[in-house]
Amino acid sequence: MNIIKKLAKETVIYGFGSVVGRILNYLLVPFYTRIFLPTEYGVITEFYAYVAFLDILYTYGMETAYFRFATQKAGQERESFNTATTALLISSLLFSLLLIFLAQPIVMAMAYPSCERYVYYFAVILAIDAIVAIPFAQLRLQKKVAFFTKAKLLHIGLNIVGNLFFLYFSAQIYAGSLLPFFKPFVLHFYHPAWQLDYVFIANLVASTALLWILNKPLCKLQFTLPWQRLKMMLAYGLPLLLMGFAGMINEMLSRAILKYILPIGFYPNKTNEAVLGIFGACYKLAIFMALVVQAFRYAAEPFFFF
Repeated sequence: MNIIKKLAKETVIYGFGSVVGRILNYLLVPFYTRIFLPTEYGVITEFYAYVAFLDILYTYGMETAYFRFATQKAGQERESFNTATTALLISSLLFSLLLIFLAQPIVMAMAYPSCERYVYYFAVILAIDAIVAIPFAQLRLQKKVAFFTKAKLLHIGLNIVGNLFFLYFSAQIYAGSLLPFFKPFVLHFYHPAWQLDYVFIANLVASTALLWILNKPLCKLQFTLPWQRLKMMLAYGLPLLLMGFAGMINEMLSRAILKYILPIGFYPNKTNEAVLGIFGACYKLAIFMALVVQAFRYAAEPFFFF
C-alpha cells in the first residue's frame, strides 16, 4: 500500500509539472497564430512532427534500458549511466552529422529550398536532447522528482522567454515602437525575414541550457563503452524503438504527411501548407489528453524495475 501511495504522490508531482509545462507551451499557440500566417505555422508544424520521430531514433530505447540495468544488481547504476550516456553521445553526434550532410536534399524533399539552416538547428537540438535523456532518467530513478520537474519547467520557460524576446520585444524594438534606444543592439541579430528561425533558435537556446542545468551528472560521466553491457542494453532497448515509432505514428503521422496526401485545392483559397498550419494549431487542443498518461509513465517506470 505504501508503494501505491508513493506512486500516486509522484504521479501527482510529475502530473503537475507536465500540466503546467504543457499549458505554458500551449500559450505559444495563440501567440504564434497572431504572428504567423497559416502557411508559416505549417512549416513549424511539419518540422516538429518529423523531429518527434527523430527524437525516438536518437534515444533508441536507451532510457528504459538504463532503468532495467541500473536496477538489476547493486552497484550497477553508475556503469549503466556511463554506458548509456556514452552510447547516446556518440550516436547523437553521428546522427546529427548525417542530418547536416543531408540538409539540402531534406529541405528540397520538403519543398523548403534554401532553408538548410532549419535542419542545422534541429541537428543540434536533437543531439542535446538525446545526451540529457539519461541524466533526466537518473533523476527519476533517484526519486529527485522536484528537481526533475523544475528542470523541465525551466527548459519550457526559457523556450517561451526566447520566443517572446525574439518575436515580440525584438520585433517591436526593430519597428521603433518599443524602447527605440535598444534598436542599434537589436539590429545585430534581428531580421524580420527570419521570424521562423527565431522559433527554432529559442528552442535551441533552451535545449542548450539543459547542459548547464544537468552539469553535475554530466561532469561525472566517465566515457566508457563496454561491449557486453552495451550489447545487452541495445538488445533490450531496440524493441522499444519500434514501439516508440508505433506510438508516434499514431500521434504525429497526420501532421507529417498531411500536405502530401491532401489533394491540391481541396480547401478553396488555401494551400496545403496553410491547411497543415491550421490543423497543427487545432491539434494542440488535444494535448491535455496525453498529460495523465505521461505523468503516470514518469512515475511508474522506475517502480517497474525495483
